[in-house]
Amino acid sequence: MAHLWIEQDSEAWQAMGLSEEVYVLNGSCSGFVPLTDGSTGTALLVRGTAREKQWVLLARLGAKIRVNGLPLILGTRVLRDRDEVLFSAEDGTWRRCYFSTQEIAHVEPFPAELGSARCPRCKQPLDVASPAVRCPGCGTFHHQSEESPCWTYGEKCALCEQPTDLQAGYHWIPQQL
Repeated sequence: MAHLWIEQDSEAWQAMGLSEEVYVLNGSCSGFVPLTDGSTGTALLVRGTAREKQWVLLARLGAKIRVNGLPLILGTRVLRDRDEVLFSAEDGTWRRCYFSTQEIAHVEPFPAELGSARCPRCKQPLDVASPAVRCPGCGTFHHQSEESPCWTYGEKCALCEQPTDLQAGYHWIPQQL
């Protein structure tokens, strides 16, 4: 799931998961909040329909919003991983947040809608609803159970450089800038 890193105070950041389809910038320095009936703001953050990871920032005419230091051209921007979003708060200061598509690896049932697939580590079929991990880096599913700990068997995904520690959390946060 995509998320925003919201700056809480000097050097403190909090990840806000983007589980809704539309968020509004409310101007109170708290960043984007889920859209509710009657809510207004200076910008909208909207999940695109083409892919779940595609998000569009739409700003009202005259809104003081910048992405990676540049003003929005025509008030629209498709966001990419690690884009910095600056917005003018009600008190005139600039607040910032970072958009991220980074996901945390977690065990979940292998989805039926994917049909058949093989684990890249053990080469055995993945059964529908069996415990598995989808690699946040390459999107490939691996077995993950006591009997078949394929995801955590190695330090990295069988197909990419994604670390396999299920307790690691996010591997990029804004403090690292």
